[in-house]
Amino acid sequence: MLEYAKVRSTSEEVFLPILQRFWPTPLIFSFCLLHAADLQRIPTKLGNRTLELGLLRLSDRKLIPWPDDTARLATESAPAGPELNVSARLAGNGIEPDVGAYALFYELNPQVTKVAAIPPDAKVVLPKILAGAKLSPILTDGSHLVVLLLDSDIRSELNDQSSRLQTTGQAFGQLPASRFNSAEEQSVVVKQVQDLTRWYEHIARTGRQRKGPPLSRETLQQLRDEAVALSALTKPYINGQTKFATEDRAQLDAIHQDVEREIRRYDDVLSAVVPDPDLTACCSVVVAIRGDPNVVDQLRVYYTLNGLFRNPPPGPIPGSTAFTELGSGKSVTLRAKNYKFWAAREGDPDRLITQPVMAPLQPTTDKQPTRVELVVLPLKPNSTPKR
Repeated sequence: MLEYAKVRSTSEEVFLPILQRFWPTPLIFSFCLLHAADLQRIPTKLGNRTLELGLLRLSDRKLIPWPDDTARLATESAPAGPELNVSARLAGNGIEPDVGAYALFYELNPQVTKVAAIPPDAKVVLPKILAGAKLSPILTDGSHLVVLLLDSDIRSELNDQSSRLQTTGQAFGQLPASRFNSAEEQSVVVKQVQDLTRWYEHIARTGRQRKGPPLSRETLQQLRDEAVALSALTKPYINGQTKFATEDRAQLDAIHQDVEREIRRYDDVLSAVVPDPDLTACCSVVVAIRGDPNVVDQLRVYYTLNGLFRNPPPGPIPGSTAFTELGSGKSVTLRAKNYKFWAAREGDPDRLITQPVMAPLQPTTDKQPTRVELVVLPLKPNSTPKR
């Protein structure tokens, strides 16, 4: 283990500056993984991508300890002609063709939005294992393959949150009718909570099985954060005696809509077909702010995933991201998800100066931007603008 740690440090010093310099363009460099006997998962980094390698024994589909040998994860360029079978090529390169391998394939080939639609004259970059003397025979004979494990840290947190939500879903279904404002609200709210617990369990289970659609680290973080928000939202009702609040109903609706968009991708995954990549940043948004120009020019637009936003926010708004420029008419390009936009004074994103606006983003054939209009709120009595 000491030998591995020493070598890993050296390889990072050599390769990471090069990788970080060229990220996120397709990576054609390789990095080393040396002498890692008795380990089932070997951690490393590729640019800003956390990555682990596992050795899969195909006879029982189990990860086994690595032999005391050298291995090298490299990349190769291949023509995308009619003969290209991505899954078979990955397996031929010593890599298990599963969700991790597909996710890395799409990161190496950001121009690819669907494998079946790659132009025949294009070239693609694929990961490849260059094995040492002990590892090579068991990869060559087809008895073992190397598994690429991406974002294990976030997936582990997502698994933990999913487990907690299973208990939450059961407890929420047993709340008495007196805890809700109407029988209709009870029916809708309980169903939404149970939908979410079921969806999160499905996401966690397929992740453990290394199945399902490729998910970017950003999407995994958003799913985890919304699971945390859902737990925080439901806990006071399970442990207390209050009625379900209007603002909690609004946030629950938003989380349900967000996760429902993601879960549809799981329905689209077919066996023996390379799943489509996670949604790329495809949707341009232009945000206008209406109000006193002297005020508007000093405001900055912020946004977060719709389900993470609460109005009024009880504290820091999770996941809030700032536009790079102050004022009205600024734009940003985002993934096709549901977002909440608002404006605030510089450095004070949790004190809203405009009404928040939700915008569900979808790719459009004409590639025209989505336009969002924010309106400056009137000053409250006895309040003065903050300088």
